[in-house]
This record gives sequence, structure tokens and C-alpha cells, in this order.
Amino acid sequence: MILATIRRLVRILGFDVVRFTPQVSHRARRQALWSKAGVTLVLDIGANVGQYATMIRLDGYAKDIYSVEPLTEAFALMEQKLRHDRSWRALNVAVGPSRGRGQLHVSQNSQSSSFLDLVDSQQGHASVAAFVRDESVTVVTLADVLEGSASSTDRVALKLDVQGSEEGIIRAHAWPDPRIVTLELEVSLEELYRGEWTYQQCIQTIETLGYRVFSLEPAYSDPVNGRVLQVNIIFVDRRLLAD
Repeated sequence: MILATIRRLVRILGFDVVRFTPQVSHRARRQALWSKAGVTLVLDIGANVGQYATMIRLDGYAKDIYSVEPLTEAFALMEQKLRHDRSWRALNVAVGPSRGRGQLHVSQNSQSSSFLDLVDSQQGHASVAAFVRDESVTVVTLADVLEGSASSTDRVALKLDVQGSEEGIIRAHAWPDPRIVTLELEVSLEELYRGEWTYQQCIQTIETLGYRVFSLEPAYSDPVNGRVLQVNIIFVDRRLLAD
């Protein structure tokens, strides 16, 4: 009764109160999975200003984080946060299928920046995702990042949020990679960036690598009608599901 009253009051302000348990909360489910999997390193690729790392710290993850972010301004803001966290390191590069240089389209909100072009339908109503300039960035591979951040005994939770470029990174990596016990990807339910893979292709591809869908949550919705356009999907090494 008390909880119901609190929820009614909080919802008036546009918020909600929910139980932080694996049965109810995607974030609690992630944390419980990482505990069971013995995760020792979170590889946060597409870190922006460190929102994901800040969130998982709040949720109880206390071990190593390695964040990768190519944008100069976003990286500088993230650096200010990680100075107070000895177990959080960062690298100012982009990740792609091969090494080199790339032109990153920088969005108004910086979070939607991508190597790919936006589809026409996204240029109008999602104004915060509109590109405002380009930035030349250094590009390395997932293997390069792992070599510089993970030991052979680390158990890695890989998070990829690279706005449509996930497929190239995944396909270019040498699998199986026993260090990676979970993957988390932001996936579009319809094409938002030109040439990105569909969610069906994503799930099928990741499952052929030996992982299974563990949890998902809405990540981005149409600002006009509320329709979910992107979801975060957590995949887990299928061998862990048998434990």
C-alpha cells in the first residue's frame, strides 16, 4: 500500500519506482549475470561521456572498466569522471573492422554520431540525432582493444554501442573468443542508419558465434509516437546457461 502510494506520487513527476531484482529489472539482470559469469572487465565501446560506466557502477559493478570513445569533446568529459575511479581506464579511438582513419559524422547530441549516414526518415523528427559536422578519428579493431586491455584470464563483458557499425566489428573479429562471456549491443528494429544490419541478422549472427539472448530493453523511441526503434540486447555464452 505504501509502495503504491509512493509510485503514484513519483509518477506525477514523470518517474517510477520498481524493484531492483533480476525478475523485474534489466539492469539488475545484467548485474546478476555478470556476477554469475565472473566478469572481471567491462569493455565499453562507444562510451560517449561515460554514461554506461557510471550506470554500472551505480548498479554494483566494482571491477575493471575500459571505455573507448573517439570524439574529442566527449572523451574529455569522460576523463573528468574516471579520474576519481582507479579501476576505470579509457582510450580515445574508434573501433571498426580494420585499422586506419575514418570520418565520423558528429550528431547534435554526440551520442548518435556514426560512420554511417542517417536514413531520410531520421533527419527530420529526430533533430538531436542530426549530424552537424565531421571529425577525423583513429580507428582500431576489437582485437587491438582487447590486446591492450584484457589478459588471457580476464572474463570480459563486451558492450558495443557504435550506431550501426556493430556488424563490421563483430564479423572482423576472430571467434570463438573465450574471454568474452557476454555481449551487449544496441540494435535497431528498423533501419536508422544506412546499411546497418537488422535485429534479425544481429541475433542470428551472434547466436552462430555460440551466444544466446539473455535480456533486452528499449533503448530509443520515436519522439513523436513513442514507438521503440532501438533495443539493448544482452547475449550470454550459451555454456553459462547450462550451469
